[in-house]
Amino acid sequence: MSNEEKIKWCQENLLGKDIHVKEIDGKFIINGNVVLNDGISALPFKIDEIHGSFVTKNSITKREGCLETLENMPDVIFGKFDISMNPKLTSLEGGPKIVHGSYWCDNCNLTNLKGIAKQIDGSLLAFNNNINDATELMATTIRESVFIGSNPVYEDFDNQITELRQKYGLKFE
Repeated sequence: MSNEEKIKWCQENLLGKDIHVKEIDGKFIINGNVVLNDGISALPFKIDEIHGSFVTKNSITKREGCLETLENMPDVIFGKFDISMNPKLTSLEGGPKIVHGSYWCDNCNLTNLKGIAKQIDGSLLAFNNNINDATELMATTIRESVFIGSNPVYEDFDNQITELRQKYGLKFE
């Protein structure tokens, strides 16, 4: 896909005010808060960074979305990452590595947190999924709160945390 085609796709499918799309040193970067339009199941090309938030439109309208994969998502998001209410989404793999804001993946169909960002500067909202394993959180720095209720793992979450603290000598502040 050429740069012109990428820019055209962004103009047609990414909603938001004052969005600027550019390529710098081979990296595809978007400046501005981005809302992914309804009906998109995946990004068709790699976006390296978003200098703003990334939100799926359905998470705003509270309707079920179509997002099926996080493939081609930016590695870094300088804002909130909200992919809530996408029941076809079963994995966080391919998602951002660093989120300088909150990470919302509630009301999807996740069974684990494999692929979650390694750094989240806000809160993690992952409630109302089918998560039965939260061990990936041990390799994630989350600066604020974790909301993981209404998942099978929630009942055993305290036991897993205690076990991992003892096993790896982890301390939480």
